[in-house]
Amino acid sequence: MTFLKLEFAAIVAVIILLTRLRPRLAKVPFLLKVAHFTFVCIFAVIGIDGFNVLLLACIDSNKYIEVISHPNPFGMSVSSFKYVGYEFAAVGSVLCLAALRLGALKNWGRKTLICLALPYSLSYSYVMFTIYNSAQLPGADHLVKVITIILSMASIFAVGFYVSKPVAKYFALE
Repeated sequence: MTFLKLEFAAIVAVIILLTRLRPRLAKVPFLLKVAHFTFVCIFAVIGIDGFNVLLLACIDSNKYIEVISHPNPFGMSVSSFKYVGYEFAAVGSVLCLAALRLGALKNWGRKTLICLALPYSLSYSYVMFTIYNSAQLPGADHLVKVITIILSMASIFAVGFYVSKPVAKYFALE
């Protein structure tokens, strides 16, 4: 099960935002622009995986149950873990939209990303490893933990970045 095309679509959307906002961000320091669009890209790409799961659950529920029924790191039953998948799908879809709206300098995107980034990052690698049935891979437990730590740190940095005064000064969010 691969949804690589939607991840590319999220990256292309961020690139389009970058080029569209270029004149508006002319006075913003380069490092702030790089940090902003890096965070937007990270959360758009990981959020679109939630949208993928949402599409799968809505379009082909039998396939959704099949991919969710792989062994999961939480040791939950399939009937319980499918609800974790539903929650993951809904939150990821909203996070992807929020990241793209934040990229377009919308304040509701900033507020939503601040609220959802860390909780989604904590569950992202666990749910995706279950969906891709990667639990049998050697070192999968370690890899899940490393990815979770990296995404959690990115979330914490993003929250700190978007609540800081220099960002509020240079990015006039609507």
